[in-house]
Amino acid sequence: MKLQHWLGIFSVILLSSCGGKNFQEPGEIDGPDHDTDISFRIDYEKTWAAVENVMSRYPLIKKNKKKGVFETDWIYGAKSDLLYSGYGDVRIPYKIRHKFSLSVIANSPERSTVRIRNQEQYWSDVITKGDDFQGTLYKWYDTESSTIKEHKVLEKIDAELRELLKK
Repeated sequence: MKLQHWLGIFSVILLSSCGGKNFQEPGEIDGPDHDTDISFRIDYEKTWAAVENVMSRYPLIKKNKKKGVFETDWIYGAKSDLLYSGYGDVRIPYKIRHKFSLSVIANSPERSTVRIRNQEQYWSDVITKGDDFQGTLYKWYDTESSTIKEHKVLEKIDAELRELLKK
């Protein structure tokens, strides 16, 4: 009887110490806030050429020089700069998809501005997200951009313009 009594107490202690993990997914960290516009003392034609060269590296679905716009298709395989899963100090970035919308604006004959926006989404199940089931367990959810990806594209455009001006 004593052995059963101790096994019962041990079982209660063991089970109570194995509480469920509160993932709080996705976890979110604060990211930097970069500018998503950049102005140049360069005419529209040269700015367009530099932007076109940089944006040709992405899967474009829209390019219109007259309107000054570029739009990419969804880009897969990136990792979030803000969202993560994990427990404690372990942080695993969420996989995301994102797409850029970019405008080239002629401010004057000698000045132009490039404006870029990034739409990001993460893949999650409705249970983790706390969403209502609507025919599918997994789906893409919108999330804020950290502006890091936009900043990197603007840096590439700036470098491209510097190379164009050297010629």
